[in-house]
Amino acid sequence: MSDDIDFAARMRDACQAIEKTGKGYAEARAQSWHLQELRKVVLANEMRRLEGSMVERDMTARCTDAYKQHLEATSEAIHKELSLKAETEKWAAVFESLRSLSSLEKAKMQIL
Repeated sequence: MSDDIDFAARMRDACQAIEKTGKGYAEARAQSWHLQELRKVVLANEMRRLEGSMVERDMTARCTDAYKQHLEATSEAIHKELSLKAETEKWAAVFESLRSLSSLEKAKMQIL
């Protein structure tokens, strides 16, 4: 194998990074899903406190600080989820690249 690259060590590092970011991604995805589903509950709670027609209560509830804060938290959770997903996919691609390079190096050695 190439003297410049320790494929085994770099592949182990990539596997550890995949595991770490994968767990973070799973947790972030669960939090994101929970907040997205909870949006309906927050809106219903805000509407329940208000008076007027359903349309008026819905419009007013969507303008409350509690609802806006929930949307902001949901946005942040989705951003974290997608960032961790991208990082996990990056490390998977690094691993696959190293695996391919390692195979290429092994093939070169067999030719020599």
